[in-house]
Amino acid sequence: MSLRELTKEQAKALAESKFWEGMIDREIALFQLSNQRLCMPWNIFQSAVEKALDREVYSHEFQNLKSLREELLGNQSPPTQQEILDLIPPSKLIKANIKEL
Repeated sequence: MSLRELTKEQAKALAESKFWEGMIDREIALFQLSNQRLCMPWNIFQSAVEKALDREVYSHEFQNLKSLREELLGNQSPPTQQEILDLIPPSKLIKANIKEL
């Protein structure tokens, strides 16, 4: 399933309609994960995905909507903590050596 290509105007009209009100978290998450353009406030989308997947979803995981959608559909297992960390580009990763006192 490929992502739908809504126009900017279509996405804006959907957001203004508040179409998600009355939908369950899984429906909200699946709808938005199937659309390239954000059609609702970010906090609504992120919260729905986390509740539907029953786990914390880090912002950088949203770079791969297909993977999150496949997880939601049960076609893919949740990523391990290491796989989530591996999504962070090396140039953005900060490592710290912490010594015990």
